[in-house]
Amino acid sequence: MDVDVLLPLADAAKRLGVTTQYLRNLDRAGKLRASRTQGGHRRIPLSEVHRLMGEQELRLPLLYARVSSPSQKDDLERQKERLQRAFPGAELHTDIRSGLQFDRPGFLAVLKAVQERRVSRVVVAYEDRLARFGVDLLRQVFAAYGTTLEVLDPRPKETPESELANDLLAIITSFSARLYGLRSPKTQRLLAEARKVVKGPRTSSGPTARSWTPRTSSGRPSSVMRDAPATPTIGASSGRRRLTGSTNSPVLR
Repeated sequence: MDVDVLLPLADAAKRLGVTTQYLRNLDRAGKLRASRTQGGHRRIPLSEVHRLMGEQELRLPLLYARVSSPSQKDDLERQKERLQRAFPGAELHTDIRSGLQFDRPGFLAVLKAVQERRVSRVVVAYEDRLARFGVDLLRQVFAAYGTTLEVLDPRPKETPESELANDLLAIITSFSARLYGLRSPKTQRLLAEARKVVKGPRTSSGPTARSWTPRTSSGRPSSVMRDAPATPTIGASSGRRRLTGSTNSPVLR
């Protein structure tokens, strides 16, 4: 009988589709029967491998980290280190894409693993790393497959202004493209003005109420709402759709 065959740790991990670190963790927790060679290397009985294969719930945590741009790679490394400290040896997926996009390769790999019921929980450092919007819906989807979402730090992440600005522009692009078409002059003018607002002058501590000043068509500062930027709203006048804010807001004609 082959049940007494002792397998090297790597072979046992390969048969089970898990990492060697995961098996080490099981051994330390007393959940795996293993022996040691004279050199101190673990050997796993084949019967233990068969036992684990037969268990209905051999599910592993899955780690996910994300940043929006290559310039944030240092932050990505910090997320990875934190996740791997909490769950050594767990599978990790990463993306360098906007959290507004749901076609991220790493994110799709996470969804696939959840759908295959291979995951006990999806772990992220911050909630918005999984997605900018729709996290509550994702929790429900995960729950349908017996998976939970674990957030190491429940506090909102201090997201760089550049990332938030890019997300805002992506939202404006999506909606204006549906209204006017992506290449429409109206869309291009709207995006140009939005970029001026979200990427305009900033103080050392970030945007303030005086960071942006409405100006007249002659370029002089307007006397209206000089202490705060106008909040753009969509209005209609004379049958035309326009962007209104302060008295000097650009009109889309």
